[in-house]
Amino acid sequence: MLYTTISDAYMLTVDNTCPELPFAQTIGVTSTTSSITTFDSVLVRNDRCRIMQIQPIDVKRMKADKNARAAEEAALSKQLTPLTRGRSPA
Repeated sequence: MLYTTISDAYMLTVDNTCPELPFAQTIGVTSTTSSITTFDSVLVRNDRCRIMQIQPIDVKRMKADKNARAAEEAALSKQLTPLTRGRSPA
């Protein structure tokens, strides 16, 4: 995922000849025009990984979904507390 601003992000799909990408701590992106296109590449160490597809991400929705999952997990965690709560261990 590539963020262009705090509220704009894009999912980049690159060709499968990019073995270092999962381990990269930093990346670069080429730009042949004023915006990134499928003619550009992601740069990882010594690899140039061609961008195959660019998809916009709804960042607001993604954050809302993440918060909803966290709330569901918290509610489930409360439901799964042991019945012995408040009692001394035997």
